[in-house]
Amino acid sequence: MDKYTILRFKDVPPQHFGGDPSAVDVRFYRDQLGMAGGGMTIIKIGPGITTPAHTHRNQEEVYLVIDSEVTIKLEDKLVRLKPYDAVRVPKEVKRALRNMGKGPATTIAFGTPNTGPGDANPIDNFWD
Repeated sequence: MDKYTILRFKDVPPQHFGGDPSAVDVRFYRDQLGMAGGGMTIIKIGPGITTPAHTHRNQEEVYLVIDSEVTIKLEDKLVRLKPYDAVRVPKEVKRALRNMGKGPATTIAFGTPNTGPGDANPIDNFWD
């Protein structure tokens, strides 16, 4: 038996949070990779789209921008992130991402500890 896990992007089911798949495409890798200590999520965001705002009960996150430009709102502060910029966000900090570019943007979120579903606290009317 192999001591590692390979997971292909096409094999990770997309989550669209009730929206248009070209607007937000989120893929959770944690469970399918068998990650014990944390989680990893790929977030693809369409131009001008904002992700759902939230905090966490137990999990801190690191966001790493892969392509395009993303602005992250942290409480009342807006921070522009370019490719390979990263930001660590403590669990209690309100956050949301917005794609400020002209094409799709990809961000990877790493969270620790592995809390499983239900750790996020949604926030309404955060960005606007």
